[in-house]
Amino acid sequence: MQDHKQHAYVVSDLHLGSSETQYQAFLEFLKRLPAEAALILNGDIVNDPTRHQVCEAEKETVLERLCNESLHRRVIWIGGNNDADYRPDASGEIEFRDHIILGKDIYICHGHQFLQLSGCTACLQKILRCVYGRITGRSGRTPHTAAYLQRIPPLYRMVCRLLAHNASRFARQHGCRTIICGHTHYAEEHTINSIRYLNAGAWTEPQAHSVLITDKTMTLAEVIP
Repeated sequence: MQDHKQHAYVVSDLHLGSSETQYQAFLEFLKRLPAEAALILNGDIVNDPTRHQVCEAEKETVLERLCNESLHRRVIWIGGNNDADYRPDASGEIEFRDHIILGKDIYICHGHQFLQLSGCTACLQKILRCVYGRITGRSGRTPHTAAYLQRIPPLYRMVCRLLAHNASRFARQHGCRTIICGHTHYAEEHTINSIRYLNAGAWTEPQAHSVLITDKTMTLAEVIP
């Protein structure tokens, strides 16, 4: 679905309900948003819609705030692999999409669809998820998949690189010059075969990021608390 390009902020992977999320920093970020700016939530906004979460109260506080934000600014919620079918009980005027195209050339989606691992790599990922899940489960923490991939830097770099290249190829095939994703929890920006690829990172990481889109510029920036 194509929309007019507008002043917008893109954030990804809040994982609301997780013990890793920077809740207060995100609420402060919302306070500082310009009145005219749209907010694009690029997937995995909720950590696990099917279970009661460690930080359920914090999750509900942010969801209520997002609902209120949607009453006076455009808020677009793009489904990720964790929350594709999730809808908050009270969602105000939030628009739910699986992707959005701003202008004619900026494609925004979560990006999990570009990351299909197979063979030994897929098996290794499953083993790591199981082992790391058991270790962190005892501490009450709820880290995301990226947390255990980051323990093996070569594998993590490979995953990030694979998503970036597959996303860029998809954008080129669909006539877009820019694609913005999330999913990997690694904020980055590259030009790959003339396609601009940006990843908005995650709010479960020590440093959160956002992508600012205006009529003239597009900037990946750290969010300063």
